[in-house]
Amino acid sequence: MKLLYISANPKPEEGSVCKTAARRFIQKCQEQDSSLEIEEMDLFKEEIPEVDFNVFTHRAMTKQVNPNEQFTQEDIQKIDRINYLCDQFLSADKYVFAAPMWSLMFPGRMKNYIDCIIQHNKTIIINENETKGLLDDKDRRMVYIQSSGGDYSGLITSRFDYGTDYMQTLFKFLGVKCFNSIPVEDTGLNNQGVASAMLDAEDEMNQVIPHFMVLQ
Repeated sequence: MKLLYISANPKPEEGSVCKTAARRFIQKCQEQDSSLEIEEMDLFKEEIPEVDFNVFTHRAMTKQVNPNEQFTQEDIQKIDRINYLCDQFLSADKYVFAAPMWSLMFPGRMKNYIDCIIQHNKTIIINENETKGLLDDKDRRMVYIQSSGGDYSGLITSRFDYGTDYMQTLFKFLGVKCFNSIPVEDTGLNNQGVASAMLDAEDEMNQVIPHFMVLQ
């Protein structure tokens, strides 16, 4: 099985709560299955194109025989990169996303990445008869790990956790069979808050792992 780890935080791992938690989760996965293939995508280090007008309008046309007659070299390189990201995503069985909560959401780089991987006839189909996700072609499982300085687990404040809600709604619609979120909350501004949040997250990981690592 292949696990694709996507992180969206400009901080190095040792300074990032969400990346540290994600690394621990992946280690637990490897303890369950030593043959698990891990591929990593750091969205602040990798080239993640923005889907601009030219790309949005013409990327489906790159399958023509002579795409050089239709596009600039820059457009072709951008479209090739987007297609690579989508194909890489489709090749995986399991996904770990890690991001901090920024402005009640997640960093914009992750939305750019999502725009790249949602493609007609690859991850979604839209026509006059239906709109349907295509990720149900196999048993795909996903975990979203989100760090935040405050506590958003309560019944009232949870309505502001738009990042987790968006990820769950989107990928369940696209066909991901099992989606779990692991919050690393109330990290505050001191190490004590981070340590406590990591302990709580570790307990959550132990509950999620059996569902995430089901053999396919």
